[in-house]
Amino acid sequence: MYKRQIDGDTIRLANGEIVRYLGIDTSELRWYKGGSWVYHPQPFAEEAKKYNSLLVEGKKVKLEFDQEKKDKQKRLLAYVYVDNLFVNAEILKQGYAFFDIRVPNVKHSKELSESYQQAKKERVGLWKEATEEIISPALVKNFSGKIKTIEGVVTKILDKRKIIKLVLDGDGEGKTGLGIVIYKNNLSLFKKEGINPKETYLNKIVRLAGLICEYKKGFEIIVHHPAEIEILK
Repeated sequence: MYKRQIDGDTIRLANGEIVRYLGIDTSELRWYKGGSWVYHPQPFAEEAKKYNSLLVEGKKVKLEFDQEKKDKQKRLLAYVYVDNLFVNAEILKQGYAFFDIRVPNVKHSKELSESYQQAKKERVGLWKEATEEIISPALVKNFSGKIKTIEGVVTKILDKRKIIKLVLDGDGEGKTGLGIVIYKNNLSLFKKEGINPKETYLNKIVRLAGLICEYKKGFEIIVHHPAEIEILK
């Protein structure tokens, strides 16, 4: 039984267990800084929390598990249902979350991918503002912490220990352009679609939308599935 909602993708059950929704990621409400949690919501964090509450508050929830039942924080990892409503997919479909599928928990990757793509196509929720303007990689430094659509040429691909980084119009060293980060744990999802990131995207013009994050003096967007990267030519 649902007891209390924590944010857009997390709830606490009546038995005290915390449930983290699989396949989606909503913007953060709080950040750990200087030894304490600070309330500093990212774009659409509060809206996501309210919508999650609307779906589950005061209702009995059913949990469906995938390959991993708990994460490192001991939270339950689950697909959440209220009657016949698939809550994870509904939050994605209404544009309150990012698509965040992670191997090995891919049982509902197709349905969640379709919900994500529908939200972007219909420009609902966080995707409305994100798709109003397409910016070049040279401008991402002006939009750190914002959700934007970026278009550029993949000029370089870096193969690191845990990630593949597609570099848009930059040097790959964090000084210019944008890095698109793909974790190697998720490469099987790309292979399933016939995509080898190190070959498929090089010298291609691509478009993607997401949260621009500053990392080591550079700027990145993390992607988990090929549906998040559109090849234009």
